[in-house]
Amino acid sequence: MRKLSFIIMFILCSTLSAQIRKEFNDVEKSFLGGKISEAGSQLAKLKASNNEERAFTMYYSGFQKSNSSEALNQYLATSSRHPKTKYGQLAMLEAAKIYVLDRDMDSAQTQLRGIYSSDIVERYYWLACINFYKDEYSAATANADNYLRLAPKGKVAEPAAYIIVESYLMQKKYQSAVSALSRVRQLPNYDMQYYYFKHGYAHEMIGNYKDALSSYQKGYELDKYSQSAFSIEERLFVMRSKNAGLDISFLYPYEPLEILMPDEVAVAEENDVQQKEEPKIADVKSIVDLPPFVSAFPEKILVKPSSGLYVQAGRFSLESNAARLVANIRNMGINASFLEERKDKELTWVVLAGPFISRDQAESVRLMFKDKDIDSFLTSF
Repeated sequence: MRKLSFIIMFILCSTLSAQIRKEFNDVEKSFLGGKISEAGSQLAKLKASNNEERAFTMYYSGFQKSNSSEALNQYLATSSRHPKTKYGQLAMLEAAKIYVLDRDMDSAQTQLRGIYSSDIVERYYWLACINFYKDEYSAATANADNYLRLAPKGKVAEPAAYIIVESYLMQKKYQSAVSALSRVRQLPNYDMQYYYFKHGYAHEMIGNYKDALSSYQKGYELDKYSQSAFSIEERLFVMRSKNAGLDISFLYPYEPLEILMPDEVAVAEENDVQQKEEPKIADVKSIVDLPPFVSAFPEKILVKPSSGLYVQAGRFSLESNAARLVANIRNMGINASFLEERKDKELTWVVLAGPFISRDQAESVRLMFKDKDIDSFLTSF
């Protein structure tokens, strides 16, 4: 009888249901819908009548904090005062995310282990991230697998699947990595180019160059100017250094030389003159004035900018690829440079265009990059 009572009590504790009134639900919908200012005004008018509503008020107050340190303190206060409520449990999850971003993995793990609600499946994903960071690959695989089992199409399903893939790769279990990649293909709207890159890499490590080359080519041809494409290019040159007969000519396609007869040359020259006389389409730069190009500015900078608005155009594992992209951007008359930065224990090189004095300037450059198939996004320091 005591055992049955314990089981019933465990079930009741595991499934948390928020006992909040309609006006609280309305505020939550505003927050989740991205209407932060409107939701903040509504939140200030709410009068909590029970612990769940008090936890709700404290939890969503964390969303309004201006920096991560203030938000963290708010989430910790919420979980400390109301640990058994739904929003107290969610506060532990948010606090854990901030700790992970700050690389304080032990504190993050403590927060995640305090979550017992079966509704908060996402905790398994963050536990997997922590395990992978600590080189605990078996635990990382187990926690990522738990997440995928409980939320096969969840919002972090793709990165969870790649944690499993990367864990196998780090353990040199390359065939297991190939098998794990099949789970990525079951996801809707997955990054196909990155999938082919990892699929090719796993086969390359096995020594199956035929399948590796096939995957690399499929991935490269999806977008020749993305970060994944540069990574694929690096691996192809490594493969060719081991096998000189490897055909990677698709990296440098050429058009057959057309030899014109004398009368055809005259027609071609006439067409060239007509094309030169056609009005040119206005360049984006003529619509938005960009900062003047400074050729003396160094291509490589030693420290990250302390302030300013930039467009990040790539992160590379080879410095030569970053330098090449910077040169291409500078040839467009846009200030650009690259810097060294460690990401996930690996040294990388980040390409930045800018700085810009307005968002309109930065956005116009991003659109210029998009026209040239360069993936980029706005970032500020």
